[in-house]
Amino acid sequence: RIKAISEALLLLSKACSHICEEAVKDVNEVICDGHENPEVKDKRERLESQPLRSWFLKHIHDPYPSAKEKEKLIKLTNANLKEANKPMSREQCNQWFINTRNRSTWKEFFIKYGKSDITTMKKLI
Repeated sequence: RIKAISEALLLLSKACSHICEEAVKDVNEVICDGHENPEVKDKRERLESQPLRSWFLKHIHDPYPSAKEKEKLIKLTNANLKEANKPMSREQCNQWFINTRNRSTWKEFFIKYGKSDITTMKKLI
């Protein structure tokens, strides 16, 4: 009976390792795809959203900034703007996070690997 239990534990351990490897692979693909996105028209546009991108990747386990965090991100983003560009509004910031979560397939990753649980996501990341 001990042998059967140990074999089952070994199989579970291997399955867990495989799931973790797949999760890491998927995260790397999402991150790489985000940096190589053909929709980004030029370097200027990419640099303007850099504070938002950095925050999103740093908080990938729960990419929903609070109102205070959004205000801070808007100020940082607007500080990087060229004179010809309009400052980012709160609505644009909200929309940027909605679009980024959708385009990065964050929700699917959260459901598949995080089991819809923030604590599990933190452990994965």
